[in-house]
Amino acid sequence: MYRDAGWLGWGDWLGTGTVATRRRRFRSFSAARRYALDLHLRNQLDWHAFCRGDLAAKRPMDVPRNPDRVYRDSWKSWGDWLGTGAVASRDRTYRPFEQARTFVRRLGLRSRNEWQSLVDGDMPARGTLPQDIPRAPHLTYAGKGWTNWGDWLGTGRVNNRERTFVSFEEARKLVRGLGLKSVAEWRACTKGALPGVAGLPDNVPRAPEVHYQNDGWRGYGDWLGTGTIAPSLRRYRPFKDARRFARSLRLDPQDSRRAWREFCRRARTQPGLLPADIPAAPHAVYTDEGWKSYADWLGRDARRARSH
Repeated sequence: MYRDAGWLGWGDWLGTGTVATRRRRFRSFSAARRYALDLHLRNQLDWHAFCRGDLAAKRPMDVPRNPDRVYRDSWKSWGDWLGTGAVASRDRTYRPFEQARTFVRRLGLRSRNEWQSLVDGDMPARGTLPQDIPRAPHLTYAGKGWTNWGDWLGTGRVNNRERTFVSFEEARKLVRGLGLKSVAEWRACTKGALPGVAGLPDNVPRAPEVHYQNDGWRGYGDWLGTGTIAPSLRRYRPFKDARRFARSLRLDPQDSRRAWREFCRRARTQPGLLPADIPAAPHAVYTDEGWKSYADWLGRDARRARSH
């Protein structure tokens, strides 16, 4: 109503003195920048804290809260405004990929975690990165030479998801040729810690049960060529047939579970003693298929009934 009849703003209307930003008259860019430089603030966060009144000094009304907007035509960067020299990542000019990689490889970093520690300033002995080396090289050099962190750091390591593995059949043939006898030996081999066995090539996965899960995987016995089958993959005899075998052993009926456990322990060193289709833990396999107890499994209850 009073737009053309004396209206100056809500600060004038309410008597608070507040003036809308667009109606204020600010110092020139050079004068405002000179004021900002004298504050010796470290970064943009410090500037915003200053503008909120969190610091000792109070911002003059003729120095804008958002200088990057008010002085758009003269603005360069926050590093220039505060005098720190810092340049926003998006405004930096970085070295060509090959030159940056050469510099980084000389640092002797061994992993991406060490790279991040360097970037975060947690490795003062290695110094700090120059402004023209990006903190996120995988983004800056995407499509410009970047392949992986092993190449960037010079370690030669390749992340599993970036590797190209051979087919399941080729990998299994190579692994079986190593003559490994157990999963423990396989684990040691993947770490290069098995004496007399060379480390695995990069195109063979260290977790084959994951990589080949839907592409031929049938257990470590098949993978290593030992013939051992994981209990979860075995096919056991029907309960009554398996129990008939167990009873034929005529084990000590006084302590059925202990007697069965000792028999299974002997079977580990005497191949063929316990058929592959007879479970060492029948109480778990036949829970819902007729299992009662180890006394019933070994026939103690049946023999007791016959004796009476």
